[in-house]
Amino acid sequence: MRKKAFSTASTAIVFLAVLLCGVFIWLETDSKAQTDSGLSASVNYLKTQSPDPWNVMALSGAGETTNNLDFLKSVSQEQKSSLTYSKYILALAASGKNPADFGPENYITKLKEYFVNNQFGDETLVNDDIWAILALGSVGQANLIQAQKSKEFVLANQNQDGGWGYQTGSDSDTNDTAAAIMALMEAGVGTSSPALQKAMTFLQASQNQDGGFGYAALSASDSCSNAWVISAIYKSGENPAGLGWTRNSQNPITSLQTFQDASAGGFWWQKPNDNKMCTAFAVLALSGKTYPAPTIFNEHSLRIENGNGTICETKSHSATALGLIIQASGICHYQYAINEYPGLGLYLAEINQKNDWMYLVNNQSPAIGAADYFLSPNDDVLWYPAELSDKDWVMANHRAGLKVEIEQPQPAGENDQQNISFSVSPDALDFGKLKPGSQKEISLNLQNSGVNIRLQTEVSGDDVFKNNLQVSGQIWNDFFWLAEPNQEKQLNLKLIIPADYSGSGGIKNGEITFWATKR
Repeated sequence: MRKKAFSTASTAIVFLAVLLCGVFIWLETDSKAQTDSGLSASVNYLKTQSPDPWNVMALSGAGETTNNLDFLKSVSQEQKSSLTYSKYILALAASGKNPADFGPENYITKLKEYFVNNQFGDETLVNDDIWAILALGSVGQANLIQAQKSKEFVLANQNQDGGWGYQTGSDSDTNDTAAAIMALMEAGVGTSSPALQKAMTFLQASQNQDGGFGYAALSASDSCSNAWVISAIYKSGENPAGLGWTRNSQNPITSLQTFQDASAGGFWWQKPNDNKMCTAFAVLALSGKTYPAPTIFNEHSLRIENGNGTICETKSHSATALGLIIQASGICHYQYAINEYPGLGLYLAEINQKNDWMYLVNNQSPAIGAADYFLSPNDDVLWYPAELSDKDWVMANHRAGLKVEIEQPQPAGENDQQNISFSVSPDALDFGKLKPGSQKEISLNLQNSGVNIRLQTEVSGDDVFKNNLQVSGQIWNDFFWLAEPNQEKQLNLKLIIPADYSGSGGIKNGEITFWATKR
């Protein structure tokens, strides 16, 4: 396996990534594995169906990479509506495509044309406002005045019981209430707000004794309603299988699973042989996803530096460089403000009360604003104060799929003695086939050929790595190495599969990143 090395004369933080690949979790008996087998069957069922935006979102959310997107290249005249453009935007954002230039029309601009009298589309409908907000949120534009006014329209049409209906003034239903919760959260409404507290109370009061949900309060459970509520519960940060959503030892997930056609994989609406229109919604819900759909296509690395240290370093989901700031704030808990130039769009006004920010994508400074920069899969985004040079913050890697292509060393200069330069080998680790209660250890070699550094590790990918990987006898996030120049170290990486492992079987992949800082 080829050794990878990196050297730079000015970078303060450098990282290399090693692919954790090929661990096969072997489960002899496991009900969770049966659940995932059912999800796999439903994904295969969706692949046989005519493509539509819901199917695309579900398949992308389930990790499928070969989805048919040709039908999204144009909107027929008879389909043109606020709701259609919203669905197309959401499907393309879930697929890592730019809705502004995927077809001959800019779908985002077209959607905004339906904003009239401070709401989207038909003034008698709430549903089209909900999906317009979610669509704009998927491309990082939920802070636009149109989305915020539409949010106010949705809030103004909340019923006294805490729910929403499809139309203004109509009775509350679980489906539109769940969608409204997701849209309002996307537009910045917190889960502790009175409106969302009332909405969640409405859902809990609507839950049946079988753990499931019907369209109307206490009506017979169905797969669509279960799926929408599950996604809303995930969006609110709760567990749909938790005690708060359990009735008679059943919950929305177990209820949803009862509607699956065991022979073909799709999900019946209420009973066998009625229809399987809910399958796409069920797949996204059982994948643990919400709306807008977080997928492998819109997941990107984000780093925010303020000159004195790192504010945030994580992975998050959004179609745009500005959208990452919004989505990652819930992970890193920083404060941000996004303002709108009248007629020119959104910009990042401040982070943690500091203003004037710049951004890089894969070490390059884009020529357009972050709100309009649509990211490609696996892009790396760095934000830093404008007062600092971008040369101080260049990130030291390029990514290709699951592997990392490290930049070639910069030409040697007068300050070579100040370089961070280290190597890691091998660059891919395969733990083979393991079953619950077993473990395996693999050696990895580190060599520091530069200055004094502090080396740390970060693990991403499947939870089996994030929760169970040890580095030299320590949980990976506790490990560090204070390396002297020209020092070499052998690390032992141990992967332990717990005896009570409750995940699915099959091949799991991840990545371990080695971070070096001068000391």
